[in-house]
Amino acid sequence: AMSLACVSITASTAEAAAAEIEQARQQKADIVELRLDFLDDGEDWEPIVRNKEIDMIVTNRAEWEGGKSKESEDARLKKLCRADQLGAELIDVELKAASAFKEIRTSPGSAKLILSHHDFEKTPSQDELSKLHGDMLQAGADVCKIAVTANDISDCIPVFELLLAAQSPTIALAMTERGLISRLLASKYGSFLTFCTIGSGKESAPGQPTLSNLLNLFRFRTVEHNTDVYGIIGKPVSHSMSPAIHNAAFRKRRVNAVYVPLLIDDIEDFLRKFRQYNFKGFSITIPHKEGALRCVDIVDDVAKNIGAINTIVRQKDGKLKGYNTDWMAAIGAVERALIAKEKGSSKEEEKPLRFREEEGEELRPLKGKHVILLGAGGAARGMAFGAVERGAEALTIVNRTVERANKLAQEMAAFNSSCKCTGISPQDLRNGAAGTFHVVMNSTSVGMHPNEGDTPVDKDLLNDSVVVFDAVYNPRETRLLSEAKSVGCTTVDGVEMFVGQALKQYELWTQTPPPRDVMEEAVLRGLKKRNDAIVLHVRLKTVNVQKTYLQKPAGLLHHRDQSIQLDGAWCQATTAHPVTDDVQSLLARIDVPLIEDDVLPSRTDTNVGNSYVDELLYTLHVLLGVVGEVLKCSCLGDVDALPSWQNLVLDFDLRESLETSWVISKPLSPVLVRKTDLQSVEDGEHIKFRQTD
Repeated sequence: AMSLACVSITASTAEAAAAEIEQARQQKADIVELRLDFLDDGEDWEPIVRNKEIDMIVTNRAEWEGGKSKESEDARLKKLCRADQLGAELIDVELKAASAFKEIRTSPGSAKLILSHHDFEKTPSQDELSKLHGDMLQAGADVCKIAVTANDISDCIPVFELLLAAQSPTIALAMTERGLISRLLASKYGSFLTFCTIGSGKESAPGQPTLSNLLNLFRFRTVEHNTDVYGIIGKPVSHSMSPAIHNAAFRKRRVNAVYVPLLIDDIEDFLRKFRQYNFKGFSITIPHKEGALRCVDIVDDVAKNIGAINTIVRQKDGKLKGYNTDWMAAIGAVERALIAKEKGSSKEEEKPLRFREEEGEELRPLKGKHVILLGAGGAARGMAFGAVERGAEALTIVNRTVERANKLAQEMAAFNSSCKCTGISPQDLRNGAAGTFHVVMNSTSVGMHPNEGDTPVDKDLLNDSVVVFDAVYNPRETRLLSEAKSVGCTTVDGVEMFVGQALKQYELWTQTPPPRDVMEEAVLRGLKKRNDAIVLHVRLKTVNVQKTYLQKPAGLLHHRDQSIQLDGAWCQATTAHPVTDDVQSLLARIDVPLIEDDVLPSRTDTNVGNSYVDELLYTLHVLLGVVGEVLKCSCLGDVDALPSWQNLVLDFDLRESLETSWVISKPLSPVLVRKTDLQSVEDGEHIKFRQTD
């Protein structure tokens, strides 16, 4: 049977919990888990259970089992008996409390009993898990639930084995990001359900995906026992757009496969331990591209020369073969830019993101060029090989550890003795040691989200005769590219390389032509979602944020056209993007005085809230409600998770809301305010707000 998608409801008020349950129902969750232990004291939860329109588990997790309930055992368990009588489909009781619960549950309703065990430190052995499972059945469990902590991805193995052996309904999962596949592949291994969250920041346990990502990005409802699994091996890996690009391709071509992120510490250990689980193929990203080469059975000739792989294909006989699809994609993108530059045509005239191996074959535009390569890791190897292979006259490799740069330079010189290969440090580069150069290629992750403020090269070193390529694709325009553009360089972003290497991977895995348009669209849409955010920019009278904002510090999304600016006393909205009439009318409607008369009157009211910043955030919260309504989606951020600070970014796609995320630049002091016509005080000052109609 298919696993159920269960949303954990972690709101602190009954009103907010009811709203989240409705949201989960509309977003097509199968079941919700109402966490009574997250509710404030005195909140009336009974009507929620009585009037529910979706199946429900009720949980009141004790503090000694990682929950929030500090009540006496008697009071805590009585609430679960009450939930049973009110018509909950399932109630979750800790295995340790099973006998106490049995005594209290004198007149059982129709709820099925989940007995659960949580280990927040480790994953017990296979035998220990089997014993726990047996104890649960013996204690009368209708459904057994075991949640463990993954300190390494291999901790998912005992979880999978437990599920494969289980003869009765069982929920088993490994918490944390390293255990994410135990949640995403629940249906493949037969878990009764998997837990997810209505929005990021609302998790009830570490590693829960959002419902939207579970159902849409990871194709949860199409995964079954015989679904093929592919994945991206990296550390970090949560930023990767590879799941978006490959899952979109599988969906388009109706391939029974899913592509998942794999946070891997030790690649050799992972490939050895997971061999029996028949993953069909992997993408490899930083920092494993060189290590992966040593772990496969066969290496493609070009990849052998490069000394790094980014693709693994499981062959029919079960052997793993490594390929490198990075180098052609990167070099192809640079060559097209050079051709366009020499023709004097603008690169934009071409169709975007085309990856054709035959293009540039005759012209070999790198001939006679001096290429600067930033970085000497796995990604750099492919670019270095490409530059040398395609006829560059000189290759200068810049790396913090110069020994690595020199070593790579020597290896590359062996392929083409007519190319002068050298290694230097970033300081040498700044001091002009490289001389004149024509191409800069960044293979490092400097400037990648969330560190958009960083750049690997001083812009003083660049001029309009240089082509600058950045392998970073999120954000699409990095600080390196934006500064290069400002001094007249021809620039090439990482999207072109990213799409190019993925097209080739898809072909190697499936032996069929990739759905190029769909894959391009998936990446561009994902980046648009992240980067063309609607920006709520707040400037408080007491802080001159404008300066911070323009410097684009790390962790802040910098200004995009598509923005709502809240500046000083007013929130007004404009847009330079083509948007729907709905959105246009929304933007026109937002016109809110945040600070009345632009002054801070004297103290009058001491009823509400902690600080005026929190009240300001609440006003923004109300604004988001208006945005959400017009866009037919619920984008109300969780005020509990908002920062007491002046920079916020509300980020969602203008065509379809997949998920709301807050980008914040300072730690938070949570406060939740429920009144809409607010007056708040701090230090004898108060500010009035009004809500938009």
